[in-house]
Amino acid sequence: MESVVRRNRSITVSGSFIRGVLQRKNEWRHPATAPPATEEEALDGARWVLPNAGSSQSRSIHNASHTHARTLTRTHSARRPISAYPRGVTQELVVLLDEHGRSIGTEAKATVHHAHTPLHLAFSSYVVDDRGRVLITQRAFGKPTWPGVWTNSCCGHPLPGEAIEDAVVRRLSDELGISDGTTELVLPEFRYRAEMPNGMVENEVCPVYRVRWSGDPKPAPAEVAAYRWIEWSEIRGVPGLSPWAELQLDELDHLGPEPADWAVADENLLPPAARP
Repeated sequence: MESVVRRNRSITVSGSFIRGVLQRKNEWRHPATAPPATEEEALDGARWVLPNAGSSQSRSIHNASHTHARTLTRTHSARRPISAYPRGVTQELVVLLDEHGRSIGTEAKATVHHAHTPLHLAFSSYVVDDRGRVLITQRAFGKPTWPGVWTNSCCGHPLPGEAIEDAVVRRLSDELGISDGTTELVLPEFRYRAEMPNGMVENEVCPVYRVRWSGDPKPAPAEVAAYRWIEWSEIRGVPGLSPWAELQLDELDHLGPEPADWAVADENLLPPAARP
């Protein structure tokens, strides 16, 4: 029987709350897009810090989002879906997958994430400029999952029937105003699972793309709180990397020390639901 989805990483999030995030965050703020660095903001904005200890198979992720996580756990049971998006917002559909990466239906993005989130299709992208630097972004503080976390350039979900490469282009335009990059597949089989303290789970087959582009991003405030261009050698020192980015780094490092030189992967290795 066909088995395409081979890399299944799992992360469990600790429920410990940390206030120490305030000590390191100022250097990672973008002056035009980041909100004030106050303790109240750190709590209400739900910032996170990831320690470096532990293997990629099992990392302890400490939660600095006291207000956000406490509110979610108080008002929602972990045994039923948590509606993560405001009512009245136009709902997107995500593509549900079986264990072999084949499409088995769709579900609204607004309700797909909960304590038993089904496996679904997503993507991650890393924008690399002509100097070899990588664009990292800080997720907006209003996001229901991992708000305020520093992560790769852009993530998202392809719509039903949408080519995954087209979804990368669409979300880069929506989130960062990037519309003329060169998109290349680098990790076709990446998969992970991560859990927040309130029980909400992310469970994705998430191919990873490199996007060659240079310029000044124009972030959408509802999506991106801040951004920064950094050297690849600096990325592991970024405070508060997302769990999926932490796991992706382990595999991307195997492709070489320079993102601009990563080999382009075979599209036939994508899960069946994402193949051209």
